[in-house]
Amino acid sequence: MITKYDEKMTANDYAKSLIIDKFNDLLDGYWAEQNFDIYDYDGNRIMTEKEEVAIRMMLAKRIKGLTKYLGWTLPRVDDILNSEHKF
Repeated sequence: MITKYDEKMTANDYAKSLIIDKFNDLLDGYWAEQNFDIYDYDGNRIMTEKEEVAIRMMLAKRIKGLTKYLGWTLPRVDDILNSEHKF
């Protein structure tokens, strides 16, 4: 029996939850931690903040497209895309 957080689910639902978890990790910005394309080994910024924000926005747009294609919803993506601060 497949369960997640004590909830029974199908293999398809479990796979969907794993994908959504990874989407949320991307939206949380974990990709930027320890990323040597953004900071060098000494902690000096290589990429500008504007470029980093542009990447974050493109991630949100791509995730929105993928979730729409799969017939899912992830309201958090719309919140990010509509936010004034853009992260």
